[in-house]
Amino acid sequence: MSYTKNFFDEKNEWSRYKDILLNGYLVPYFTKVMRTGIDIVYIDGFAGKGKFQDGSIGSPLIAKNAIYQAKGISKTTTKIFPYFIEFEFADELTKNLSDRNSTVISGDYKTEVAKILNSQKGKNIFLYVDPFGIKYLDFEIFKNLKTSEYKSVELLLNLNSFGFIREACRLLKLKQEAFDDELPDNVYSSDKAKNTTDNMNKIANGDYWIEIVEEYNAGKYDIFEAEQIFLERYKDELKKIFGYVYSIPIKKSKSRLSKYQMIFATNHKDGAMLMADEMIKCNNLMQNKINNGQMWFFDYNYSLNNISKVVYDVITDYYTNIKDLYDKIYTTYGFLYLTSDINKELKNLENQDKIIIQRIPPFTDKGKPTKSMDIKKHTIRVKRK
Repeated sequence: MSYTKNFFDEKNEWSRYKDILLNGYLVPYFTKVMRTGIDIVYIDGFAGKGKFQDGSIGSPLIAKNAIYQAKGISKTTTKIFPYFIEFEFADELTKNLSDRNSTVISGDYKTEVAKILNSQKGKNIFLYVDPFGIKYLDFEIFKNLKTSEYKSVELLLNLNSFGFIREACRLLKLKQEAFDDELPDNVYSSDKAKNTTDNMNKIANGDYWIEIVEEYNAGKYDIFEAEQIFLERYKDELKKIFGYVYSIPIKKSKSRLSKYQMIFATNHKDGAMLMADEMIKCNNLMQNKINNGQMWFFDYNYSLNNISKVVYDVITDYYTNIKDLYDKIYTTYGFLYLTSDINKELKNLENQDKIIIQRIPPFTDKGKPTKSMDIKKHTIRVKRK
């Protein structure tokens, strides 16, 4: 699991986005799940040193700060147990964390994460997997994340899907293309162990990838389309375990080439909606950076011009929970709108007498009919009029 020589000198621009995503999600996640009164187990499978030479902090310190912040907000005493697995730099990570409440494990991800999960049944699990390449992503670990064995399970995964396609072509001796854009780090790993077709099957949870790259090689579609097809098939495998699976591409330029895909998986609607908002915010920030603050073709404000039609089209003649409505928009149209903007449009449609919004409880504490769209305080259902 070796890193390149200068990996920890400074944080790459594209690495900042995955940290923004993690940081934006963890505090509300910890705060909400602490209310269950059941222990939370946070696992970082590829923790690194925790800090870069330029002073930037990595995922372990982001998680540590989020845990302490959540504990300061929460009115409960629910315990959070953070585990950080690191193969090469465990000693430096321990020093940088400087936290007696955190457990640093020097060892192999696949071995150590299995041990942790087997010892923490019945608890809330958050697994963050940010590998240096793809070779160690054994899908079997994810298949063992059965919600029936834990109180809850959430997964945030950095998948180098483009790197997977490139590596698949190399293994099968198919055509490969050169790109001006820099690929992130290594395709699978820089250590001496060789990758194999069998290991690629373990990563993908099947051999469906072979047909994808062979059809790419035959000219049925280009390599960017091949990546997207593989990504969707991979997410389909995750959907056999999780009810909600979302992803956004992380890029540093206008190129179609993604550095990697950030994938989030959960069985809980609240977690899915929260992460969807964080992914939209992160994507907007990234696109603004890429375009130097100038408007881009799919500019967020521009996309709002079509929100009325999109929202109304997914509403049916029978009541639908608003959280399911959000998910339908995301899975059908992608991450176009924040939940707050969807709520605003729902109220507009209600005022136009086009839809009925049912709120439970229907009245405020003062006995007046509520107009709230707060899903934390109300069960909200929507249907066409």
